[in-house]
Amino acid sequence: MPSKGFSLVSIAILMLVASLAAQAQLESQVSQEQSGTSGMWTVTGRLGTARSGQAVALLADGRVLAAGGMGGATALASSELYDPETGLWSPTGNLNLARSAAPAVMLSGGKVLVAGGCIDTCIAPTSSVEVYDPSTGTWSETGSLNTPRYFHSVTLLKNGKVLVAGGCNAPNCATATGSAELYNPNTGTWAFTGSLHSPRDLHTATGLANGKVMVAGGFGASRILSEAEIYNPATGKWASAANMEMVRMMHAATLLADGRVLVTGGNGGPFHTLLCSVEIFDPATGKWTFTRPMWKMRDHHTATLLRNGKVLAAGGTGVAVIDGKPVFVSVATAELYDPSTGTWSMTVMSNARSNHTATLLNNGDVLAAGGIGSQGEVTAAEFYKP
Repeated sequence: MPSKGFSLVSIAILMLVASLAAQAQLESQVSQEQSGTSGMWTVTGRLGTARSGQAVALLADGRVLAAGGMGGATALASSELYDPETGLWSPTGNLNLARSAAPAVMLSGGKVLVAGGCIDTCIAPTSSVEVYDPSTGTWSETGSLNTPRYFHSVTLLKNGKVLVAGGCNAPNCATATGSAELYNPNTGTWAFTGSLHSPRDLHTATGLANGKVMVAGGFGASRILSEAEIYNPATGKWASAANMEMVRMMHAATLLADGRVLVTGGNGGPFHTLLCSVEIFDPATGKWTFTRPMWKMRDHHTATLLRNGKVLAAGGTGVAVIDGKPVFVSVATAELYDPSTGTWSMTVMSNARSNHTATLLNNGDVLAAGGIGSQGEVTAAEFYKP
């Protein structure tokens, strides 16, 4: 136990210093393996509105929809479209309710669903659900969630229904819910399905090759979780899976081309210690195993599967030393993971950003947009060409 004069803040600073030292040691160990930067980042047209935590979806015609998010201290209702042909953003219809922390999913018919989220200053959850129609550029309300929630997960199932799981269901994210719901696009209604064994928010949800969905980590019961669970659409029930090797939240999960799940970074300590560790879940064995860690610690980053089977981990919140003190900052570093070798190579973005979005375009490039920079939300957008 710490002495009475030793504050939790002091412990947190020591944890950050230790994390920086560990990262420096790691970079020294792998410096001989570095073979130069990978790919190229190119600046493209700016968003019309600075935003972070927005909902984003790739439309059937190749354009990218960005909706809502946070702009300063309040949630946004504005939406805009990115055209890869011109490299420009243009406004489209506003959401009926301004919201953030509400993931988007494209339905089988080409429309986009945004469910729940936080409203106002992002301290209260909503049950409101809206659908965007690209043919008209407008949003329309559909059936409401049975449980209001934000920082939840949204997954399109192979049967065309949408699974929403977990999230904060009280103001100020005071409690996490274990409830899960299914959206039927044919009826526009929600119905409860089996509940998670461990209530959680800030987790990841990954659709597996067999049609099941795995959630991993997050925050619940006043602690960061290592627990993972798998949802079976055929039974509507969750089954416990093997725990991750580390507790983590605000991490990223990516389905690899071979059906395994890559989990990167996140926050994994009682004093908000950032992680560079990486692990892989193999559905065939039901086990997690560590792979080579990233060069940089990060959470609130993106991880995108490229057409060549590699994974691009970009941006996020990292740690830097400013005036002799370790502080959390948005970073411009990005890394490329090669599953065939289990190694990472570095690249550098044009703009530092965290809590942004990354979208794989039809031409194989990755569009990074918005997020939080050094001075708050940004309008900057750029694309990565492998």
